[in-house]
Amino acid sequence: MGRYEVFMVMNSGMTRDTLKTLVRNIVSVVQEQSGTVKNIVNYGEQALPIRMKRHGIKATKGRYLLMEVVHDVQKVQRLTELMKLEVGLLRFKVMRIDDIGHQMRREGRKLF
Repeated sequence: MGRYEVFMVMNSGMTRDTLKTLVRNIVSVVQEQSGTVKNIVNYGEQALPIRMKRHGIKATKGRYLLMEVVHDVQKVQRLTELMKLEVGLLRFKVMRIDDIGHQMRREGRKLF
């Protein structure tokens, strides 16, 4: 099992209930596939650096969310396939966390 960060930009036009439902769906998919969600950080609504369009929705603002997940590689690939279908997600990125780099970032030190 590897550790991953899932960074998501969601449509800011979503209601709070819709946002919660979307996050719960993603968390439930991870848990059904025997993964665990360690942490979820909501960075709130911010202006996007560029206008984004996905699933026919144009957006200039987005809600930023960071999720730390422990999961298998094959199952993370399945998770990304499911996230591509979510209408409320404008963009997302799944990144593997190496333990040394992650620890150094937490402490505020630079890798190089």
